[in-house]
Amino acid sequence: MDSDLILRIKSGDQNAFRDLYNKYSSFIYTLSYRLCGSSEEAKDLVQEFFIKFYNNIDKFDINYPFIPWSKRVLTNLYIDKKRSKKEYVSFEELTSEDDERSFDPVDNSLLPEDMIIRFENKEAIEKALLKLPEIYRVVIVLFYQEDLSIKEISNILSVDEGTVKMRISRGRKKLYRELSTYEV
Repeated sequence: MDSDLILRIKSGDQNAFRDLYNKYSSFIYTLSYRLCGSSEEAKDLVQEFFIKFYNNIDKFDINYPFIPWSKRVLTNLYIDKKRSKKEYVSFEELTSEDDERSFDPVDNSLLPEDMIIRFENKEAIEKALLKLPEIYRVVIVLFYQEDLSIKEISNILSVDEGTVKMRISRGRKKLYRELSTYEV
């Protein structure tokens, strides 16, 4: 049980930290890679995540599940890292006319489930995801691959739920366009 491991870590048991690392490092790396798209950046993010976790272990609430907490912390670390590099999405990209301003959850032609069935090549999907602007890739990864709710993503990113819905809608359309360039 994670709470037992965390209690052991809090008491200074380094073997417990190693066990927690061994249990979750693969999961943390996978999410990191999905967010940043680079193996080296993902490894750096994993390292930063576990350092931050270890240095702040006394603040960790053992009643809160580790996985949801780790998704939030890792996403915030990624966003902070990108902000520090001053990488921004252009205003034109955010306001381009080829995207609609509303979120249409009933638009079945662009559902990722259909894309996955149509594009069974996982590598093509991963490559297409990496070509998405970061602002859309993050919400697509969190919503479709990590199964977070709109509300959870809104809390993680500190934006309104409407903004999350808009980014998912636009990201889904951009992903569909990107995937349509791959051969089936």
